[in-house]
Amino acid sequence: RVDGPHRRRTHHLLSMENAHSGLENLNLTSDEVDKFQTAFKDETFKKMFAEYAKEISDPKNKAESDAYLKQLEMEGKIEQVYGKDVQLIMPKPGFVAKTFQEEQEVSKEGDEGSDRGSETEKQPPKKGRKHKAFVNVCHSEKVADATSEKRPGGLQWSVPHTLGQPHDEVDKQGEVCVAYDFCVSERTFQLTQTDERLQTMVVETAIEAVNKAFGKTYQMDFTLPKKTFMGPKTGPGVQALKGKKGGG
Repeated sequence: RVDGPHRRRTHHLLSMENAHSGLENLNLTSDEVDKFQTAFKDETFKKMFAEYAKEISDPKNKAESDAYLKQLEMEGKIEQVYGKDVQLIMPKPGFVAKTFQEEQEVSKEGDEGSDRGSETEKQPPKKGRKHKAFVNVCHSEKVADATSEKRPGGLQWSVPHTLGQPHDEVDKQGEVCVAYDFCVSERTFQLTQTDERLQTMVVETAIEAVNKAFGKTYQMDFTLPKKTFMGPKTGPGVQALKGKKGGG
């Protein structure tokens, strides 16, 4: 049960495809961070990395890559290949939240250089087209459970999670949209199925995480389409985290 206003602390974990922007989440040593940053200053390395990113974004290649990673986990070779304390997250589909980011169109009339603009020239910014986004709330036994603490005015919730890279999809109207895979623990997911307020809190946490990670301004207003996952038939992509369960 969620009593009173809730405040959220989020745990941002590494996606396999977020190597550059997610360095701060890897708990790397300063020497390791310096090596990564130096590598990304090299034009040849950046070109090779861009080609790699383009290759793994292809659905066919991504499916093959996920299959390879799953095989590595089954054979117990993840740490051998990716380093100590790295483990894979294979999210399971849960439910989908749909939200929008509205783009403002600034009026060209009433510029400061045109006699400061008359009252008739000044126009409020026009509303632009809305950019649709889907957040796939997934679940895995490798993510730590959500916890709460009693604080003045209610409970403060902490929702450990992993967050994958955005992937382009096509909605039922045939329009291109973007989707994100947000993964919580099995127990946290089960709670969202029985407690509407907790489900709202988890979705809002997911939207906040996406906005922070990718510089977006998706609205907290959302709907819940009758879907378990928005994306390829192969399901959510494999993610990775470094450290203990749930990045705790």
